[in-house]
This record gives sequence, C-alpha cells and structure tokens, in this order.
Amino acid sequence: MTNDSIGEYLLSDSRYHGILVEPVPHYARMLALNFELTKRFSIDQVAVSNSSGQVKIYHIAENASEFLGKYVDVPALRGVASLDRNHVLNHLGPEYQSIVENETVECVTVKELLERHHIERIDLLHIDAEGHDWIILQQFDFNCFRPAIVLFERNQLKREDQEAARGMMQNAGYQVQPMEMDFLCVLK
Repeated sequence: MTNDSIGEYLLSDSRYHGILVEPVPHYARMLALNFELTKRFSIDQVAVSNSSGQVKIYHIAENASEFLGKYVDVPALRGVASLDRNHVLNHLGPEYQSIVENETVECVTVKELLERHHIERIDLLHIDAEGHDWIILQQFDFNCFRPAIVLFERNQLKREDQEAARGMMQNAGYQVQPMEMDFLCVLK
C-alpha cells in the first residue's frame, strides 16, 4: 500500500474490481496479500511494454539494510522499480547503487494483457511505470476503450513525451489536468 495513491480507495469500495499489474515477483505477492480477501482483483505479475517476451526488471533489494549494514527505507524505494536500470540508479546516491537487483520477468503488450483477462471495458486506467508510462499509454485504443478516468505519472517522462501524452489524451476527448506528479485525464 506504500506509494499507492488509490489502493485504500479500491479496497474500501466494493463496487470496484479489476486487474492490478506488478512485474516484481515479491511486490506482486505483497499486492496479492493486500487485495486477495476482496476477491475483486486479479494480480498479474508481468511487465507491460511495446513488445512481449522476457525482460529484466530492476528494483531495490529487500535486504538492502542488511547488505549495506545501515538502515535503508526499502518500502519508500519500492516504487522505483523499472525496466531501465539507469532510471533506478538515478534515484539513488552512489553509495546505494550496489543494492539494485534485477529479475527476468514476462513482458506483454497492452493488447495481450487485455486479451489475457478478457477485458471489454475499462472505467479507470491508472499507469505508474516509472518513466515507461508513455510507451504503455500509446498502445491503448481510446476509440475502443473509453475509461472515464485515466491517471498516469508524468514527472518521470521527458518534456516532449509529456506534451505528446497530453495531446493524445486531449485529442481522445479527455480534459487533462496536471496533478502533483501525474496527469489526471477525465473524459469530457
């Protein structure tokens, strides 16, 4: 639940159900423990990108404090997992770079993810993929799927990708509002 802006909301409102995607295996297990009692959410332990296959996901070691011999706030750093090792390293000081681990995980495209789960309708699309958000967002067919709300992280995107994402969402009929580190897109 750490670093999850809508987790409590999804857990507390029984109207909501869906698929939660988490590529890091032990984070996916934590997510499953948080949501399994609701029986309203499926956890898919995959990465999402523009091609399928196997990819490496980089993340902070759970035993980072033991490894370094000093306290490391691992829960605060769990949200830094990325397919780009340099992205993770950029969030850490040089003395912490040895605590970055990687695991090979399955990777699917958005189309494959939606087909796998027989998704025909999306009300809320929330993407938080540490700079990979634009690559994922571009794969959605907003003529086919019209989520009422799309929320994605913008602060990790290059300026030109932020503007391209904003333009795409506006052209798809969304009102786009910057909100802290995200773009909140509400269907007009």
